[in-house]
Amino acid sequence: MMKAFDNFYNNSIPPNVKQGDAPGPGLQDHYIGAIASLAARFVNNSAVLGFEIMNEPQPGTNIDQYTFSSNYLYPFYKRVIQAITGVRDDLPDCPHYAYESALNESVGLQTAVPVTEYGCGADADDTLLTPTIESQDKAMISAIVWPWKNNCFQARCQTSWSLYDLGSQNGSVANQNSPEPPNRVRILSRVHPRGVIGQLQHYFYNATTSSFVMTAKCLNQAALMSVNETLVYIPRRLNSSVSRVVVINPTCTGQYQVLVANTTDEIRALYQAELTNKHAETESNGLRRIAECYGNQYQTTDAAAEQVSAVKLDFSLTVSFTIEQIHLM
Repeated sequence: MMKAFDNFYNNSIPPNVKQGDAPGPGLQDHYIGAIASLAARFVNNSAVLGFEIMNEPQPGTNIDQYTFSSNYLYPFYKRVIQAITGVRDDLPDCPHYAYESALNESVGLQTAVPVTEYGCGADADDTLLTPTIESQDKAMISAIVWPWKNNCFQARCQTSWSLYDLGSQNGSVANQNSPEPPNRVRILSRVHPRGVIGQLQHYFYNATTSSFVMTAKCLNQAALMSVNETLVYIPRRLNSSVSRVVVINPTCTGQYQVLVANTTDEIRALYQAELTNKHAETESNGLRRIAECYGNQYQTTDAAAEQVSAVKLDFSLTVSFTIEQIHLM
């Protein structure tokens, strides 16, 4: 591929290619002619904001990277821009990423902000990948990781963004269906809320302990009636059976918290605290019924699934599950 970029920047002439409307016979000439034709076709289309000249242009093999932009890339950009717009000033300038502007616009438009194509080398999972995802949790935004299948020497793949393969020892072709690196599976297989009653205020997943906590607020009784359930997704990799969703049904207004615990010991501690407070508890058809206390009002509700120990603590409305115990949903 890098050799192809060498030929492109050198405007090498491909054999047996018709001239057409390109400004010259070279590879770069044909590329510029194609973009100019595309721009002319959509010049009056209100849905087209602009054109990306080239996605992630590479410097090739024998080009000095310190002078690549000034000697090769920017002259190419200039030719494309002039082919589309002519020679003129006042072109838009986009020299930076505007994260804050994107967030402000999403608030004003009441839309979601997804982060796309993020990732890092396999040697930086703990120092880059984990903090990146935890920052996304903190900002309560969705994201799409770059799922590239790499195939290269193992040493080279350690710094690449490959999600699937760490490469071969001798540079031979690796199995394209090789499994994902276990550390990346652990970090990327995350518990997260899919739908929330009321207003989501906070959520966080710890990939080391496989524990998850979220806090939401039911604004009023009408909001409870309009939305049936809060949904928490637990990836199947955290449990060997199938993917599942935990359903939480708050019955009171006010703040409530959901905790997916890591061990049964955490559940037992919460359950013993509940018994110490002498809240009512009954058994019915394999489902554990826990009395929910909110202020001076008591209501009895079913736990979300069979073999799930659900404990609702006084006032904080905390519902706790162990990942190992969630079997049905």
